[in-house]
Amino acid sequence: MIINKKETFIFDLDGTLIDSFSDVKQAINQALIDLGFAPLETIAIKALIGPNLSEPLTKIVNNPAFDYQKFEPIFSDHYTKKNTRNTCLYPDVITVLKELSNKNKNLFILTNKPTYQSVEICKQLNISQYMLEIIGPDIYEPKPSNKAINSIIQNYNLNRESCVMIGDTEIDIQTSKAANITSIAITYGYRSKDELLEQKPDYIIDSLADLLTLKRNSQNKTLT
Repeated sequence: MIINKKETFIFDLDGTLIDSFSDVKQAINQALIDLGFAPLETIAIKALIGPNLSEPLTKIVNNPAFDYQKFEPIFSDHYTKKNTRNTCLYPDVITVLKELSNKNKNLFILTNKPTYQSVEICKQLNISQYMLEIIGPDIYEPKPSNKAINSIIQNYNLNRESCVMIGDTEIDIQTSKAANITSIAITYGYRSKDELLEQKPDYIIDSLADLLTLKRNSQNKTLT
């Protein structure tokens, strides 16, 4: 099983460990309204989660008057004040993190959410204690850059072949491939199963609990 073969598990945050969509949506739309722009529909905001926010949001707003540099601090202020109002852990997160921790696995979070926000949310949801480090795009570079994973491997003297990344979007799969580590896609987050399969992850699972029983011969198959 993968859990016995791998020593380092790198998790995405939003859409993988936490369901944060409601709080993110409210903060984005309130910031847009504050700046005089129309709020976005649910489907548009879901597409924003995963990549670094600046470029895709600017494209979706599609207005020459939109300035992300003005938007970002307003959005961050709204989000920081209410980032766990509706945010919660997905099913089985604590069970999986405890099991991995009990097996002395190295656990990390790698996210495109700013580090200070990620750390605070993880503290409030009681999962930060399982992590060796929580890394946002401000520490190295945003995903899908491989710089963060390469730095983790170097800083903690890890074996690249023993590393795996678990995430819910194409960005996480692309990051894994860029760093030449095993990729596991989960289907309950912000991308459909078909969208994930197009990216050809090494493994794809329907619940985080499947991580504990995932076998090496299940490559590119969905476990149910």
